[in-house]
Parts: sequence; structure tokens; C-alpha cells
Amino acid sequence: MNKKQFLDDSSVKSFIDWLAVQLNNKNLSHHYNLPNGERIKFNGLEDALAQYNWPFSYLEPSNHALVHRGNTYVHSEVALTALSVGLAEAVENLNDAGVRDWAIAVMSWGGVRNGNVKWLEKNVNGLATELFAASLILKEGNDDENTLLPIRRFNAGMTKVYSLLVPNFIIYDSRVAAALAWLVVRWCIDKKQSLVPATLGFPCMEPKESKSSLIRKLRNPSFDNFSFPWMYNNCRNHARWNLRASWILEHVLKLNNSSEFHKQSNPLRSLEAALFMWGYDLSKSIICEDVKLREEFDVELGIDTSREIKWCKQMTLGSGKAVDFEWHFNQENDSIIIKRTNGTIETFSVDEIFQIIHALSESFRRDCFPLANSVTGMQKNTEKCGLGSTIYSLSLAMNINQRTSHAQAASQLGVALMKLGIFELCDLRPITWRLNIELPPTAASLRMMIRDAIA
Repeated sequence: MNKKQFLDDSSVKSFIDWLAVQLNNKNLSHHYNLPNGERIKFNGLEDALAQYNWPFSYLEPSNHALVHRGNTYVHSEVALTALSVGLAEAVENLNDAGVRDWAIAVMSWGGVRNGNVKWLEKNVNGLATELFAASLILKEGNDDENTLLPIRRFNAGMTKVYSLLVPNFIIYDSRVAAALAWLVVRWCIDKKQSLVPATLGFPCMEPKESKSSLIRKLRNPSFDNFSFPWMYNNCRNHARWNLRASWILEHVLKLNNSSEFHKQSNPLRSLEAALFMWGYDLSKSIICEDVKLREEFDVELGIDTSREIKWCKQMTLGSGKAVDFEWHFNQENDSIIIKRTNGTIETFSVDEIFQIIHALSESFRRDCFPLANSVTGMQKNTEKCGLGSTIYSLSLAMNINQRTSHAQAASQLGVALMKLGIFELCDLRPITWRLNIELPPTAASLRMMIRDAIA
């Protein structure tokens, strides 16, 4: 949809009005602990800006002997202004090497060199033209997937680069995304919303940290009926939500022009910085910790938290090989739970199912696709493309353990998705399905589709 259509959405309008008031709300509090044990507490978003802290260093692209360093908001603002001028000038002059060097400096400032520097160096030829074309697309004010299709790379590194080339375009990284999702949950609670609207379902990203870290940061505030999808390195989806977040914050600042953010040379950049600080870790948030709040909210909405789980009993397909299984949609963890007769359980989150059907759509469109879940074939990477092999491939990217067993559950998941109307059976010999729905643009819209089907 275009910018006007998005901003005209009733939920988006309500959230913008609410967030504009929150800019000055010192009672909007949040806290977390740093790895060194230091407790950080914010009394409002303005306070988060005042406590901004991001240690950075990068080499001057025109003189590698000169190192720029800093950690305060003012330090970063000066650095980003200089990086923006240098990057824009290199793009305008179609200076590929210059664009590469300035973009690498941006990655160094943001601490996202891994992978990004290698890509910039590998794709240096034509880089200026590519970034110029992508910037024009982002300036169009349209988040349609076909419009964004030419953008080849968009991640937590490239969002920083494009934020310096596109006016009123924020950095949408894991911390900013987490903060926006946190605020949406607060809005839902204040406005007595039972679910997160699809237009406010900001995709979240995992923090960059060691899997063995003793203290893990939380950057997705999903709980109970409030759920936010994971980004999973989806280039066009990242660009889409970067646009939407930018449109929202731009209009929030127009509605409230008396905040501390307006005292900065770039109000949108300063609000982004506050969100960056806010979203560092949500694990200490009242949203995640206060069970009493959840229970009271459930009572207000008439949600029966003591309801029994209703399992749907079905059989897998195939003559002579059909086996019984049970499944249900668990709204608390936002997943389809499959229970086999041997007692094993497999869980498919809405986010994973969203990735699966999009991958199948990309490979087959509306054509039929096979079950394709041979254990040997998947392990040897010789299995044909289909439901099982797609699950197997995505399991690696999503760090799912026992991915062979998980992909074998394609036999049950396919039947469950038929029951929900998402798949349509093509044939039994061999077992093949086709997509029976319009491709959902977001995991949130798929979630609503599943909930409507089981209601």
C-alpha cells in the first residue's frame, strides 16, 4: 500500500495519536540491566534520548589515518551528518569505490561490519547506481512488494546506509523494532485491543550476541494474544516495515512539536535514538513480567484463560500408510502443535509457517508441490523441492533442532493446513498440494487467517 493508505488505517491513526502524547510522558517507564550489572532506567522517551550511549569508531574514508570516535548522541549526530554528506556525494558522482568506502564507514559506526563489508566489496561495480536506484524506490512512498522487488539487499546494516540517503527514513534495526513493538503492546493495553493489528505488527530481530551468553537480551515483546513476527532476513519485508516505521514516527512528530526531540537539529533521528536505547532489552519490561496485568486484561476482554485445549484428530494421507495424529493452534505461543501417536510433539510457529508458504509460493506459485520429506533425500540434499524439503531448509536458518524429524512432520502439517483452508489437495499418488489462499503479506495477517478458521 502507499503512504497515504497506510496512514489512513484506523489502527495506525490511533497509534500515532497515542504515541504523540507519549513523547512527553515521563510515567512511561522502562528499565534493564547491562552485562556489567549496571541498571538503566528511563522515565519516558525523552529521558531515553538524554541517556543515549553508543560507543563507535570508524576510519575517515578520505584519510584512513584519521579515526573518528564518540559515544554520546551529539557525537553520533556529528558523525552521521559527515557520513551522510560523503556518501551522498559519492552516489551523486557515481563513484563506486567512494560509495563502498563511505558505506563501510557507516557499517563501522553501526557495529555491523560482518557480512556487509564483504558484500560491499564484492558488489562494488555499479554500487553507486544500485544505491541511487534503491533510494529512489524508497522515496516513492509505496511499500508494495513488487515496488520494492529491485532492492537486492536490506538488513540491519543497509538500513543505516539508506537512512543517510533517503529523507525522513529511520534506522530500523533490532533495537528500534523492539521498542516500536513494545509501544504497540502498551497501546493495545491502553485501548483495550485484544490483538495486534496487522498494520502495527512490527517484525522483530534477534540481538547480535553469543548463543552461550549467560544473560540473553529479549527483543520481541510477544506474549499471550499480542504477537510480533520475526524478520528472518527478508529483504523486501525489512524495507516495507522500515518505511512504515518512518511514516509513523514522522507523523507523530508533526502532531507533537513541543518535545525535547524538536530541540535537536533532526527530530526524527533523535526519536529513533531514543527508541534505540529503549529497545536494548525488554526482559525486565512490565509487559513481560507482570502476570497480574495480563490476568486483569484477559478478564476485561472476556478471555477464558482456563479453557481446555481442543485437539483436532486427523490422519495423514496415503493409501495403507495413513497414521493418526492430533493438532491444535496454541494462541499463547502462537504455534500449531502437532502430537504424533508415538508421543513426539512438533511445533510450527506462525512465523515459520509464513516463511514456509512464501518459499513454496516463490517456487511453485499456484502449481502443485509434493510432500518431499524423505529422510535420506533431505539429509543428502537430493530431495526434490516440496513441503518437507522446504521445512528442512528453513529449519537450518531458524536454528531448529532435530530438523529431519521436524521436516518429517510435513505429513501432519500438510493435513492441518488443508483443514485450515491454506492448502488444497491436488493428488494422493503422489501426495501433492497447492496454495489455496492469497499469499498473506505479513505473519500477522496469516495469524488472523488461522484464528478465523478455527473460530
